[in-house]
Amino acid sequence: MSTVLIPIIVGILVFSATLDWAHYYDKVPAFIQDYRESNLYWGSAFVGAIYGSIETPILNSPFLVILIFILPAGWYFQFRGPFGLQCKYQPIDGHTGLIDSFRKKKNIAEFEDDECVLPLEIQAGKHLENYRIKFSNPEGTRMFIDYRHDKIKNYDSQDDILTIKGKGKDDISIGVYLEDISHEARHAEPFQVIEPRSDNILTEVAIT
Repeated sequence: MSTVLIPIIVGILVFSATLDWAHYYDKVPAFIQDYRESNLYWGSAFVGAIYGSIETPILNSPFLVILIFILPAGWYFQFRGPFGLQCKYQPIDGHTGLIDSFRKKKNIAEFEDDECVLPLEIQAGKHLENYRIKFSNPEGTRMFIDYRHDKIKNYDSQDDILTIKGKGKDDISIGVYLEDISHEARHAEPFQVIEPRSDNILTEVAIT
């Protein structure tokens, strides 16, 4: 049995080392709460209870344990989200009309006539009541929203930080404006999301 478990454990450790656990910090508790209320969880638990009551050596395999418990949970986590809060930056290539993967990965904002628009998609999990997202903008610029979105409770732009507050359970698409107030010649600048936390407000740590 140990010879079977060793490669499984090594594989799990190698896979875990590649994950950005800070990114999943807020999502895992929300996922657990959601998964425990799902039919898939109870079905998996029922099959597992039957499996546990059978002492046939053929069924005494760690691969069946993975099949019954781990694979359903992994599928649910991958395809039934989002859990917690996700803020996705979706920059569009003006020539192709498709998402610019390089700018998306690097959080690059490209200016035209001293301003640009950051197209953002905010997805809040069903267990999230309120959220707050804070953006820090590049030096010499300011971020703002020039209209009131019906699903955003309020926003504030000061001290080089834009704060967006919204209600959970709502998925919204907004355009955040980034303006070059220094009027310096620049083609592209990176921006980032900062992560203050509180007991009652879940804050996304990075654009994903």
